[in-house]
Amino acid sequence: MSLVLITLFTSPALAADAPKPVTGQTPDADAILRQMSSRLGAARRFSFEATREINPSLLAGANLPPKADIEVSVLRPNKIMSKSASQGNARNFYADGRNLSEFDVTKNLYATVPMHTSIDGLAVQMQEKYGFTLPLLELANSNIYQDIRRQAHSVSYIGRSNYSTGFLGSNSSECDRVALSGKLVDAEIWVGASDRLPRRLIFTFKNRPKRPQVQFDFSNWNLAAPVSDRNFVFVPPAGAVKVPMMTDAQIKSGVKQAKDETARITTDSQSITLAWVAARGYGGRGFVAAGRGYGYGAVAVRGGYYGGVARLPAGYYGALPGAYRAVYYGGYHCYYAGGVYYRPVFYQGNTVYIVVR
Repeated sequence: MSLVLITLFTSPALAADAPKPVTGQTPDADAILRQMSSRLGAARRFSFEATREINPSLLAGANLPPKADIEVSVLRPNKIMSKSASQGNARNFYADGRNLSEFDVTKNLYATVPMHTSIDGLAVQMQEKYGFTLPLLELANSNIYQDIRRQAHSVSYIGRSNYSTGFLGSNSSECDRVALSGKLVDAEIWVGASDRLPRRLIFTFKNRPKRPQVQFDFSNWNLAAPVSDRNFVFVPPAGAVKVPMMTDAQIKSGVKQAKDETARITTDSQSITLAWVAARGYGGRGFVAAGRGYGYGAVAVRGGYYGGVARLPAGYYGALPGAYRAVYYGGYHCYYAGGVYYRPVFYQGNTVYIVVR
């Protein structure tokens, strides 16, 4: 039995319970993953909630809050909605099989771009063109098991632990813990022993001091969610401003690629994913760079990032400097701060700002 993923968070609040000793025959980790995949794959419409917590050591130099709340709704085969909220930031994504929309709730900005694909094809199309994926998108794929086995180097059973939620842990259930081993990042999935639904997902960064972690706790699973087509079509609210969604190619045309990358949390996105365990060393592709798209593919390492933030061309900024006010300048909706006009655009699931000259 592999114990490679039994690593405690450096923060006591993130510490995982020690697994109970296994008596009799050790459960089959592969079978547990198949059962989880079948349970979710059979649900035509479902929803769930998750809380995400990142170890502070992974956030040095990054504008990413350590805690966030995520809500996901799915209507197969091609509709998904994801909402993320954290301190000072709220962002929604909608995919309806024809379009992808991003909505910065905090600043009332939105973008809508063509995206003709099913849920299973959404991650690849988004990653290839825009460089990010939706929060926890991979949990909506029709065959999670296939994705995990393709990305993980190995799968093993850790043991069984109690998963507690509610006031003072009033709601408790037993979970089987399964380890997914990767080159730079390991993952651990807690699967409900009675319902075979994901309850917890932990990423451990093996190449960082003290092996820091990112943890997701899942709740409020509804495998018969009352959603319909209209829930996944984004309608801009009153006063919302449409902005461009920049492609990777547009940004990278002005950026010299960084070398010798290591897995890290990047930018202020609410999204991270399970392709992390698929990292193939420096320059490995996978579904997302760490920090964008939370799922089990999230530690593939890509060039173009350094120091914990996305590398942007000259004249692009990840945040506004101090106080600002909204203005219309040069034909664009802009923010004016310190004598400079900044035009907001979306890049890799974040709002960034271009200096208008």
